[in-house]
Amino acid sequence: MNWILNSYSFAQFSIALHAPARPGIYLLRTSARCIYIGETKNIRKSLLARLHGDNPWITVWAPSRFSFELCPNGSKTELRNDLLARLQPVISERNHTVESAHLGALTQY
Repeated sequence: MNWILNSYSFAQFSIALHAPARPGIYLLRTSARCIYIGETKNIRKSLLARLHGDNPWITVWAPSRFSFELCPNGSKTELRNDLLARLQPVISERNHTVESAHLGALTQY
């Protein structure tokens, strides 16, 4: 999964320049941890929504980078589930809340 290593600044210009308006999986992270993994029909639109605060938990964790992988509709869920298991993001996509294992780390910020 070399696409995870190809990351871009989580900023409006960078999203507009690099993120396609196509289906796929995207990852938000800081330098230290995976914050969020999303599955979408439009990577650019979803990243811009996250950047503009549609999920307050993402705003609290202040991701600095994003990565993405284009996926045909049938393979997105399988890839996302694999990434969720391996990377254990701070925020759960199911309910957009911080996983309890990460709450203690939040007090460090």
